[in-house]
Amino acid sequence: MTLVLVKRAIEKIKELKDRYQPAVLIAEHNFNQAVRIADRGYVIVHGRIAFEGGLADELNNNELMLKFYLGL
Repeated sequence: MTLVLVKRAIEKIKELKDRYQPAVLIAEHNFNQAVRIADRGYVIVHGRIAFEGGLADELNNNELMLKFYLGL
């Protein structure tokens, strides 16, 4: 049930973002959900920004992301 609610919330945020183009800040642990709607991404490690990127591809191809967050 929780995953369904998160998915619906992400879809609604994307809909609102596409329609009204507001600035939105989301703290999300689910990488795959977050990059679906993100224009920029920040990876915070021990309270400091370890990486920032402008596009989902930048985050998907980042060595830090692959190693620590995606387990690859």
